[in-house]
Parts: sequence; C-alpha cells; structure tokens
Amino acid sequence: MRRPTRVAILSVEDQNAACPQIRLVRPLEAASDELELFWGVREYGGQRSCCQSDLQEADLIVVQRFFPMALSAPLLEALLASGVPVIFELDDLLTELTDRNPNRESAWRSGPHIVDLIRRADAVVVSTFALARYFSDLNRTIHVLHNYVDTRLFSRTPSTPSGAGTQRAIHLLYAGTPTHIEDLEMVEPAILHAIEVLGDRIHLTLLGCSTPLLASLPQTTVCDMEPDYTLYAAKLASIRADLALVPLRDHRFNRCKSDIKWLELSALGIPGIYSDIRPYRDSVEHGVTGLLVGNEPEAWTESLMHALTSEALRRKLADRASAFVRRYRSLDVGAPLVSELYASIARSGKGHTRRPRCSIIVPVYTRLDCTRDCISALEATGAFEDAEIILVDDGSPDGSADELAALDARVRVVRRPVNQGFAAACNAGAAVSRGDLLLFLNNDTVPEPGWLEPLVSELCGHSDVGIVGSRLLYPDRTIQHAGIAFSVPDGIPYNLYRSAPEGFPAACERREYNAVTGACMLIRRQLFQALQGFDERYRNGFEDVDLCLRARARGMRVVYQPESCLIHREEQSPGRKDHDSTNLARFLDRWGTTRLPDEIPILERVGLAVRTTDVEGRARVLTPFRDPDDRARWQGAAELSRSLARYDWDAIATAPPDPESWPNDVCVLAWGERVCRSLSLDEAAERFAVRLKQL
Repeated sequence: MRRPTRVAILSVEDQNAACPQIRLVRPLEAASDELELFWGVREYGGQRSCCQSDLQEADLIVVQRFFPMALSAPLLEALLASGVPVIFELDDLLTELTDRNPNRESAWRSGPHIVDLIRRADAVVVSTFALARYFSDLNRTIHVLHNYVDTRLFSRTPSTPSGAGTQRAIHLLYAGTPTHIEDLEMVEPAILHAIEVLGDRIHLTLLGCSTPLLASLPQTTVCDMEPDYTLYAAKLASIRADLALVPLRDHRFNRCKSDIKWLELSALGIPGIYSDIRPYRDSVEHGVTGLLVGNEPEAWTESLMHALTSEALRRKLADRASAFVRRYRSLDVGAPLVSELYASIARSGKGHTRRPRCSIIVPVYTRLDCTRDCISALEATGAFEDAEIILVDDGSPDGSADELAALDARVRVVRRPVNQGFAAACNAGAAVSRGDLLLFLNNDTVPEPGWLEPLVSELCGHSDVGIVGSRLLYPDRTIQHAGIAFSVPDGIPYNLYRSAPEGFPAACERREYNAVTGACMLIRRQLFQALQGFDERYRNGFEDVDLCLRARARGMRVVYQPESCLIHREEQSPGRKDHDSTNLARFLDRWGTTRLPDEIPILERVGLAVRTTDVEGRARVLTPFRDPDDRARWQGAAELSRSLARYDWDAIATAPPDPESWPNDVCVLAWGERVCRSLSLDEAAERFAVRLKQL
C-alpha cells in the first residue's frame, strides 16, 4: 500500500487561523488517505522555528503568504535546492496593500522575498484569476484554486423573525477584520440613513471591525473577531442576522480578493448586499443569490433600504444563495480538486520533471464506452508522448470514476462529487493542469492521426491567435463542425456546413471565425486564465462560444484549422439539452447586438447563402447563388455586416442599406430593419418594414 504524500506547510500564521484553514488545512485533510499534512513551523517557549529534519521527510513543501522574509530566506534557499517541489500559496495581493492596511509593514518587509519566491517556486497556487494575471509574468506555472466553504462548519438553525408584521426588528451585520475599515466607512452613510428612517427596528452587529460613529450608536453591538477559524465560524453562526453588508472599495488589492465572504454568509443562510466589483461580480447573480451595488453612497442607500423593507426578497436571496453554495462551492466539491493538484505536483517531483507542452482536458459524465474509445484514440495518435491527459468525472452516477482510474496509469482523474456541467468540469481540469496550452476535448470524440500537431502549430506559429478549433465529422464522415457562424436576425450561433460531405471545399479552408466549438478547442493557458475560464453560469451550452467572443474582445483571433480532424458523436451525455433556453437567454443578454450576425459575409465569400423558406423564419436551407443578380443582392447585405464589424457607422449613415436591392428573405430583411433602427436610420428602417409586410 502506497504511503500518503507528506505535505509540509510553512506559514507565519497559526494553523487554526482563517487563511491556513480555508486554503490548506481543511481541503487537504479532507483527503487524508492520500495526503499527510504537517506544520513545518513549531513553537517552543514562545519562539517559532522550523525543524529542517522534519522538512527533509516531506514530499512537497507549501509556503504560504508572509513566510518569505529576510529571516526565512536561508531556509527557503536550502529548500529550493533540496530536490523537493516547493509551492508558494497566496490568496491576497500581498505586494500591494493599501496605506491604511495594518499588515502594510509586514508586506513591505516581505514584498521582495515574495516576488523572488514566486519567480523560483515550482508552482504558484492562487485563489483568483485576477491574482494569476497579476503574477503571470513571474511564473509560468500558476494554478487557480478557488475557495470552498466547509458547510459543516458554517451551519445554523434558521431564526424566527422577532416582532410582528411591519414592526419586526431587522438585524443588520457587518463582518470583517480591521483591515477593512475603509470599506466599512464607505457604507456608513447608508447605515445611518436606514437607522434614521427605521429607528430602533434596526439592530446593527459589527464583527471584527467598526467605526467610532457606528460603535457609539445605541443600536450597535460590537464583537471582537476570533482569530481561530472554527471559533469565528461558531460566532458568526450565533449572531442573529437578517441581512449582511459586504462593501469593497474598488482598488487592485480588493479586485484580487476571493468571494469567501459570500460563501460563508450564504452557507449560513444570510442574504447579503455586495459591492459590484470583482470578486463578487463573478460569483453573485444579482437579484438571485445576492444584491450587487455600485460604490456610490446613493446606490448603497437605495439598495439597503430596498432589502430592509422586503422580507420576501431577503428570504429568496438567502435560500437561493445557500442552495447554490452548498451544492457547488462546498468543501466536499473542492477538496478533491485541491488534493489532486498537490498530490500530482508531489508525484511529478522537482520542476514537474518533464513539463508537458499541452494538457488535454476531457470532461466526463457517464458514457464510459465513449471515454474508452477517446482514450484509445489518444494513445493511438501519440497524444501521450507530449501531453498530459486529465479526465474530469463530473459526478457520474454510474461509478465511472473508479473505471476511469483503471483505464491508463498515465491518465490523471479528477473526481467531482456533483454534476456541474461542461464549463465547471473544464475549469476544474484546467486548475490542476500543467501545460502551457490547454486542449478541451469531449469524451465522445475520436481523434484521427495527425490531429494534435496542426492545433499546436497554429498557436505556436501565430502570436495573435488565442483559440483554435478542429474539423469535426459525424461517424458517417459528414461535417459536424467547420467553424461557427451567427444567424440573422438574432445572432444565434450554429455550426457551419453541418451534414455537408467531408471534402466540402469551404470546410477544408483554414480561416478566422468569431467562434469555434469547445468539443475540441486549444487555448493558451495564460489567455484562459486572463478570461477567467469558461463562464460556469452556462450549463452545457454556449460557454464555448462565449469564451471565444471574450477572447476576440481582447484582440485575440479565433481560427478554424481543418487539418486537425476528429470524429464526434455529439450530445452523448444525458441532460445535454436541458438548459438550452436559459443558456440562450443568457448568451443573447450578453452578446445579442445587431453586429453579431456574421453568416451572410462568411457564406457570400464562398458562393453560398442560407435562405429562409417560410414566413415565420424557422426553416432555413444552405444553397449556392442562383445567378449573378442573386449574388449581388446578398453582397449588399454582406457589405452591411462587414461595415458593422468594422464599426464603420459613418459609411452606413452616408449610404444606408436599400431593401429593394436585398434578397427577398424574411430573416435578412428583419435584420436589416433592426440595424437601421439601432442606428436611428428611421427612413431606411421603414422601407425594410414595408418590404417585410409585402412578403
């Protein structure tokens, strides 16, 4: 029986403090059968010291937060030369503390040593994508492991509202360390206004941080912060709270923070109002799992009064946030991911031995037969030679995880206890990966010989290309994917040339598109982290297109490379289409503009058009142009699309589109009308409307 991996933790903080508990102790101890955790800093007679003989027994050394300093520099130098992998772990931007932060002096002393260790560590583990972006120039191997909450620790029995009817007391909570005094000061006017309006109905609890004015109010209870994380959780759970305020001033230090406060409050069933900046903007769904508010005093006052006067709203926010966090952000979900990363680094050894050029990440939900075929094809095509293979079992109910682990010893398996969908599974695989390039691959694909190198060469040979996709064929070798286009009039994405023959000329051309499918997609690791991965609010649909559009918005190109070819069975996972309507609504809410439809110029270039065959615009068919006059009509619509893509509003206003010279097509004319109305070209819009009525 293999002994557990011994992990030594070096931290200036007590192991019961919040940061060690959240980031290391609790998630790693949850995997106690694989990892043996020990504290490398001992206390003797009030003095802290490290026992190097203990550290020599470690398989992995994790250095946390402020431990790098002048005093610890000789020890760290020895450890870096020891042959044991060294990881630096941090969850705050410690090199840029604000002037009023009590830890600023420690940061000033440790800053140069922190930067030096980030450069030299075998890996850096951070809690947010913002931190990964900030330090990306210092270390190639930065892993983003989000925070998770121990829902057994943060649990309480719901309280019964006090008072009756509209006169019930409302208990308001602010919880934070003294480092957040500036944030509390920002919402002080909103709290004072609420007390002025609602009087003694407001009961305010300040845990860990207070201002002189708020502390002096008769409605206020001030509590000290517990340094022990377990005691802090118990105290927070014991406080009666109907609503929590979580303000953060908008500066770089706060934008790099994690969403741990939202996790803790939500696990306890406490609804909250959060500053509309990262980290909360990326986690809280406004009006559903919390309220997001701008940092203007008037905005905080309005949002606070709205929440205080609506018990139904507070209850809805609390219930939905609690359900979401307990299902998707609990320690039970995150611990396997954390333990897999640390165990894999320890297994790989110093410098990760041979660093893979590419990490192939395969999300799996049931369909073990498909996964076996995919892994066999990866082996047959030589993918194992220069890539690591990571299978992410996304809560399969059929015992797939155990079967997957037995497929091939070279395959890493990440187990997730609940199914969260494609986006979350891919993000989990990316978090533990080591390659500079990340390839996301559906388990119902079968790669063909020579499939990988064209993708890698595309990114390595073109610095402005951020994402590249493959040609995918159905089992009958007709085309399943050859790039993605956006339809008129709404901009709904679809696969080009679907069901056309394998050798269809337009599908055999390398070309740039706005999006490619995530069924086989290669992206630079640094870009993926800069984009904060796939948006997990999508469930099994549109997350790949959304990622491509965000990459394009950053100036990166998205390329379809037909020399990379795979068979794709498509939509083999159960429940694949369950969230289509919600996904589409979210996608169009973010991206749905008249600029998005691009199918007309894409197809016009190769002599094709998608024609609408019914007046409702539901039936559409791909056909070649009938004659030169037909092509000229489609060229007029194509030129408008190109002008929109170039943001050439002046050209459109100078020569508005003429519906009389466009095709007699319901969808195309409807799009033309929308474009004209969006640009206030009212006369042209009316002419399009008349043409539509004639049809």
